[in-house]
Amino acid sequence: MSAFALGLPLVLLAAPAAEVRVLSGPGAATTVTVAAEPGITIADRTPGAKPAGAPSGPASTGETFTGDITLFLSGFTVPRPAAIEVADPVVSTVRLFPEPGGTTVTVFVRQPVTYSVSRPSALGEVRIEVRTKTRPLTVVGVTPRGRPRIKKPTPTGENEVAVDAESLAYDQASNTLTARGGVTLTRGDTTLTADEVVFDRTNQIAEARGHVVLSDPETTTQGDFAHLNMDDESGWIENADADMHPSDYFLRAGRLDKKGGPQYSVANGVFTTCQCGGLEVPSWSIAGRRTDITLQGKGIVRHMTFRVKDVPVFYFPYFVFPANTQRESGFLIPRIGYSNR
Repeated sequence: MSAFALGLPLVLLAAPAAEVRVLSGPGAATTVTVAAEPGITIADRTPGAKPAGAPSGPASTGETFTGDITLFLSGFTVPRPAAIEVADPVVSTVRLFPEPGGTTVTVFVRQPVTYSVSRPSALGEVRIEVRTKTRPLTVVGVTPRGRPRIKKPTPTGENEVAVDAESLAYDQASNTLTARGGVTLTRGDTTLTADEVVFDRTNQIAEARGHVVLSDPETTTQGDFAHLNMDDESGWIENADADMHPSDYFLRAGRLDKKGGPQYSVANGVFTTCQCGGLEVPSWSIAGRRTDITLQGKGIVRHMTFRVKDVPVFYFPYFVFPANTQRESGFLIPRIGYSNR
């Protein structure tokens, strides 16, 4: 069910013993409120979470680059799993999952965020306030052909690469930095996190391994390995899952090549606008052997299969689709509704 309050989108998820409200607006934090019970205990299971050290204030705070915020509400139970997709630029899905002794609440995010979790109120409400760490693209109008006109953030002017990690080793002969353990590498609006990063400072080449997450105003991509040129933002990511902003496309690929700017090439990719909270397969998807995409332009798929609930329905050797959220003439990508089923 959806409604509007004070001009801001409000999405509700109802179950016999639970209610979740998601409230957001342009430039504001996204707030997820779980109507639980007074006196419950909150355990923040998000990697790197900072539990409260004082009896007052937030129950926990933190930041995440890994795609979700995970809380365990001890003493509060729901009868069955439930999930809802959210039409929000920061939060994509909220999921409740019953476990022995309580309920796990997972908030899936589209990009790196900081967050705070409140203590239960007198009514038992737990508020999760989520703020993006990425300066977003904004839509400032439409072109004469009806496409969104996108304004990128003003460049920060920061050309130096900053590296933070548990351990750092520098090889002066090769001018190479090796970082291990919770690595965060930042240049301007681009952030790369991984278990290990080898950075060639002369050529501005970074190779990242293990829990790789690359974030910029156009995409947030996770993968196993990445080879990136931090100067021109080109490179590739293997076994990639990507959220493409602001088109709302979700992509899974054996390899994703970034050609600089908003241009991408995909090998063995599957596209959809349904992320489904991990509980079910997408309502629809497009699979292709090779795909070339220009964000806010078009995607060209070679050897395309259109799937409904992961079942192939028809095949085209060559297929073109709009890589934006605006409907265009010709074949129309299905527009997906939202449900807690």
